[in-house]
Amino acid sequence: MIKKNINLIIIGIIILVIISIGIYSLSNTKTEPKKVNLTETATFNDNEDSTIRDLYHQFNPEEGILFNIIGSNSSKDYYAYYYRKNKTEYDSLDNILKTYLTIQSMDYQNQPLDPQNNCYKINLEDLKMTNSKLFPNDIDFEIQTLNNDNPQIDINQDSICIHDNIKNNYTQVVDTIFVNAVYQGDQLIIYERVAFINITEDDIKFYSDYNMENEVAVVDKDSIDLSFINNLNIVSNVLVNNKNKFNIYSYIFEKEDSHYKFIRVEK
Repeated sequence: MIKKNINLIIIGIIILVIISIGIYSLSNTKTEPKKVNLTETATFNDNEDSTIRDLYHQFNPEEGILFNIIGSNSSKDYYAYYYRKNKTEYDSLDNILKTYLTIQSMDYQNQPLDPQNNCYKINLEDLKMTNSKLFPNDIDFEIQTLNNDNPQIDINQDSICIHDNIKNNYTQVVDTIFVNAVYQGDQLIIYERVAFINITEDDIKFYSDYNMENEVAVVDKDSIDLSFINNLNIVSNVLVNNKNKFNIYSYIFEKEDSHYKFIRVEK
């Protein structure tokens, strides 16, 4: 009996040793959470829904010609115009904003190139027709452009000509990340998070608000990958890793006939 008990004790000790070794091995092989390098970027693919994808590209301030009027302070009067208030209604957009949004919607770089003037040419009637598909009841729309060369736009009798000579003279930009999109009855709502960025000689400073009061991160300018600027599909890791610190804004479109028309952006 005593011998049997001793054997059971020995077996028990061996089992405990094996369990302890197993637990120790697991605890040492557990992978450490991967740290996100804030100087790098992340890449995001377009939404598979063509309606969502197209509308977001047409209105997002990091896209094409809109970067130079809304996405950066190249145009100080309009920088981050969507996000200045908690709600920006379509009828608060002036004809300059509507003109640039319409040009962006038409994807001007795929328009015919005028070889004589070296510019992309858009027929005025086509521009007005596109505008009517973007905004509800926009009967007062008048084509107007900024008086600068970001880029230079010439208005002729029956067309406009866009010279592709954009200058990068900005010190503030926005970075956005697509969150989600939902259809609710006749409405389409696209959600995004937005970072407001101040570019200094030495640093890139990220803020969660248009007034740049709520600082989220500061990154050394020489070390950060700036390819996210003016690119909808590339996002700074500062925004990706700290996304809960940045506000969500929603683009609201409403279906009229066969087109989703812009109604507002709201926080």
